[in-house]
Amino acid sequence: MNTKNVCIIDQFLPDHLMYTHLESELIKSDIQLTICDTANIDTSLYDLILLTDPIKTHNFKTQDKVLGMRTLNRKERLDIAHGVGASCIAKWAAPKNKDEYFDLIKSWEANYLVLKYDGYSQKKSVYLVSTEDQRLVFPDNFDPTKDIVMECLLGDSFTYKVDVMAGNILNAYVREGLSIFDPGFPKLFSTARQFSLPEYVAIQLRAISQELLNYGVGYASIDLMKHYGKFKIIEININGIRRDLSWSSCYRQYAVSYPNAILHTVNLLPSIPVFSQLTFRHKPVVG
Repeated sequence: MNTKNVCIIDQFLPDHLMYTHLESELIKSDIQLTICDTANIDTSLYDLILLTDPIKTHNFKTQDKVLGMRTLNRKERLDIAHGVGASCIAKWAAPKNKDEYFDLIKSWEANYLVLKYDGYSQKKSVYLVSTEDQRLVFPDNFDPTKDIVMECLLGDSFTYKVDVMAGNILNAYVREGLSIFDPGFPKLFSTARQFSLPEYVAIQLRAISQELLNYGVGYASIDLMKHYGKFKIIEININGIRRDLSWSSCYRQYAVSYPNAILHTVNLLPSIPVFSQLTFRHKPVVG
């Protein structure tokens, strides 16, 4: 087997113990891993480049294989989940105008809705809306091509996070946080404990992750909440996934799952789109 060269660009945790472990594990499978804390690299040296965050200034070439750019907006990610037949998704819609918006409110018969705007900052992009508010209007800044309206789940306030990559489950862990009804939302507490993910949910998340690979998405984190005892997807995060807490709290799990997922991804290299085939939400400069 020819040695494959993989580069991970991580500007925040380049010295994490996990990377030392990855290097020693992957070389056993003829994968030479390089960790960089800058995008100023010679991309021609690598068969695959993995980004922990999208990079605004690029030196990528048209034939590079890069996973981790911002290639999908909030609505598109949920569309992909529906496209693979996932059923454990919270009820959502993208109304095109005020008539569709108010028809949706009437049909859902809900006291609250959650407006979710496409963007990086949850605090600035997620809003609770009371449908009983007499001042309720269809928001002027709502873009149905990328923003969504979602049902308000009335279970616990925990976020059940599942990290995935190329059809593999890396880890499933719980983040405790404040309810969306709390003024301090979306604060999450600095704890992460693993939970048992039902297989019927895991099957769907693997399918979503596998399909995301076709859009230049590798490492992703899928957020779920419990609604009447059942898990529901509320968000699919593909960029800016903070890993320091989960890696530290569940190191042994990632120490096995992450190198296996990278190996699996390398084996899928022929089917991964090249850089020039990707569509970007922040237009890169291809050189």
